[in-house]
Amino acid sequence: MGNTAAIIKVDDQEIQIEDNAAVLSLSKDNASWQVSQKPPFNQKGPHRNGGFKDAFRNKMVLVYGSKGSLAENEWWYHRALFDAEKFYYRGNGNIELVKDTDFSLEKYPDQNVIIYGNRNNNMAWASLLYNCPLQVEKGKISMQGKSFDGGEYGIYFIYPRPDSDIASMGVISATGEKGMKATYANLYLENGSTFPDLIIVNSHVIKEGVAGIEGAGFFGNDWSIERGDFVWRK
Repeated sequence: MGNTAAIIKVDDQEIQIEDNAAVLSLSKDNASWQVSQKPPFNQKGPHRNGGFKDAFRNKMVLVYGSKGSLAENEWWYHRALFDAEKFYYRGNGNIELVKDTDFSLEKYPDQNVIIYGNRNNNMAWASLLYNCPLQVEKGKISMQGKSFDGGEYGIYFIYPRPDSDIASMGVISATGEKGMKATYANLYLENGSTFPDLIIVNSHVIKEGVAGIEGAGFFGNDWSIERGDFVWRK
């Protein structure tokens, strides 16, 4: 067809492109759209974009923590088992459950991983979430200058798997036993439900619903917190 120009309109802005472009990538700098290079794989894209439910694909494997208290270990195991059985019943899918001490990056290359537990009680955390700007441990959630202190917080979030260009990690975590109970609901396995990249709840969410949500939102295109879009209750 030759190198003739074409015009497309995005947000009332006209952009001139060459009609021989096989793939078109656009980026927005402040309020202006422009033709750009294809985003690198370490940024959000069709291969790995979020929100939280996007972690439940790509032959995901469920990894439960086993290095906490007896109550924690039993709870995280049965939490993962409940998700697996629900997926089996509703989606006719067989998901592999793996104990944290049996998991390795080499055994499950390029597969999505669902982490159950926190940095203290799930040994897979160290190899998968060492570079994540959001950390969950007993008694605390910390995320670049913002923290939630106490044992009543539960959290769901998605983050790129560090050793893969395509795989993601879904994290179901809590700061204590009250926070674990706050994550009872697994509506992320329900058809039609939507979740952001991150949601933090407190132990009142079961009775009070939305009033028990501490915050929610999306990481930036580079999966950073500072370039993300979050809303906080307090």
